[in-house]
Amino acid sequence: MCSIPARFSGWCLHVPVIVLTELHRLVRRGKIVIRAPDGLDQWFRKGLMQHQAQCEPITLEIAHSAEVLPTIHNDPADRFILATAQVMRGRILSPDTIMPKYPGLTVEW
Repeated sequence: MCSIPARFSGWCLHVPVIVLTELHRLVRRGKIVIRAPDGLDQWFRKGLMQHQAQCEPITLEIAHSAEVLPTIHNDPADRFILATAQVMRGRILSPDTIMPKYPGLTVEW
């Protein structure tokens, strides 16, 4: 489990549920390795609890927002992450280099 940088302590952490799908995809493709003997879903749940994070579903508003975003990013999962931050008026914590190109969204890493 990764740790959240100290500068973000005291913030509410909201994790879009699509992140779990992204993790599964990255593990399958060999892009990342996660030691999860109980399964990736349990690892994800434990991480949410450890960081007191809220898992955010894909709502109708988020789905619509993901589709009307400018076509800067073609990855559908990343578009859902961007749309979740936009709808919730939150910041994005990601090393992604394309996400910061979206106007009106703040990406930290």
